[in-house]
This record gives sequence, C-alpha cells and structure tokens, in this order.
Amino acid sequence: MIGIGRSLRKNSLAATFPGGDRIFHRIFTRLGCQGRPPNFVVELYPYANLAHTMRLRQETAHVRLSDILRDAPVPVIEAAAAILLAQMYRRRLPAELRDLYRQFALAHSTRRHIARVRRKRARRIVHNPRGVAHDLEPMFAVINLEYFDGNLHRPRLGWSTRPWRSQFGCFDPSLDQIVMNSRLDRAEVPSYAVELILYHELHVDSRRTPPNFAPKKNGLNITSARENSSITFVSDGFCSTGFSLCVFDFRPATGKSYTPPIQNHTG
Repeated sequence: MIGIGRSLRKNSLAATFPGGDRIFHRIFTRLGCQGRPPNFVVELYPYANLAHTMRLRQETAHVRLSDILRDAPVPVIEAAAAILLAQMYRRRLPAELRDLYRQFALAHSTRRHIARVRRKRARRIVHNPRGVAHDLEPMFAVINLEYFDGNLHRPRLGWSTRPWRSQFGCFDPSLDQIVMNSRLDRAEVPSYAVELILYHELHVDSRRTPPNFAPKKNGLNITSARENSSITFVSDGFCSTGFSLCVFDFRPATGKSYTPPIQNHTG
C-alpha cells in the first residue's frame, strides 16, 4: 500500500502535454530513427531542474519534460525531443536544434525561471561540513583567504547522502550551497584532492554565473543515464565537475590558480 500510494502521488504531479506526441513523432522521422515509432506519452513534470526523461517500455515511450517548458516555443520543444531521441536511438543531433536548445537554456529569462523553481523545489542540505575523513570548514577558510582574499561569503557546505557516479561536487547558487560527493570522504582520498574540488566550486560561486566546465556532449551539459531503455538529460548547468575531468582549464578573477601541495613519495 505504501508503494502504491507513493506512486500515485508522484504520477499526480504530472500534467498531459497536448500535442507532445505529434512533436515526438515528427522528430522521430526527421532524425531517421530505426524501426517503427513507439506510442509517445508526453507529460510535463515539476522537476527541480530543466530536466527531461524518456523511458521505453515495449511499444510505449513515456516522456516527461520539465514544466519549465510549458510556455516555451514549439521549436524549443522540438529541440528537447531531438536530444532525447538522438540519445535513445543513437542518432546524430542536428546542430541547429542543439544550438536552439542551448540558446534557450542559457537565456537570462530561463536562468531566472530555473532559479525560482529550484528555490521552491530543490532539496536544501543541512550545513554539515564535517565528514568521516575530511572537514570542509577549515578547507573553505584556507582557500577563501589564500585565493579569494577572504572575500567569499561562505555557502552552506555538506556531503551527498549517497555516492555520486558522475560528478565530484555541485554548487547551486539558487540554494547557496555546495555539496561534495561523499565518495571523496574517505581516508585514502588525499585532502588536497578534496580542496581542489572545493576550490573549483568556490570559483564558480565567486562568479555567480553557470559553469561551463562539465564534459560536454553535442555542446550541451548533459547527464545521460541509459538504464532499462531510459534516457535522462539535465541542463541546469550547476553540477559541473565530472569524474572524467582531470585538468581544470580556468583561473579565478584574482589570477591565482590552485596549486596542490607537493607530495613526497618514498619507497
């Protein structure tokens, strides 16, 4: 009964998107996707980000678009559909649709809308910088003083409740918080590695603009999950540090770049 109740509450949040099925059919044909097009069931869902998902179950594709797209122009909806379908069916995403969606996602009006939505819906962490192996509070104090002349406001600091697979840290300006991947909170992870990730997120905080340091696919900040024929992509632009990103190509406004301490290896 508890599982059914939770499922009903979740489904009750979604709203049917009139004409969405025709848009997906049209883009399915335009991209040249293989096979017979599925029956598209398209809904608007109150995600905390500009996030969209598609799950293929037998002959039905269940699509949930962020309700931030409720009043978006039809070409933007088509671009979002193209991104989902291109990911699902491994088709080439047309550059004009990629650029159109990116222009919409990065527009100031869209960013303000996302910020308002996140302040209402996103989860705020408890300020708990002390982890099992690392404490973010003294790290913040040292980095702020050395690299930002002590001018940074301290955001809410904490660790993720479960290990993440796709990012090291996440700065959310709407919630004024930095969440670090709890996978880093281990004794075998050197403190300077944690400091580097925190430095990166604080650098983003100091600029107060969406970061562009994530590994990109098709020119968009995309987090893709292909599990049980499902695709998810998020273009909120906040969670920026991926595990495959090993070299940070940026400098803060102070002109100082982070230099990890020299480690002495013996043996």
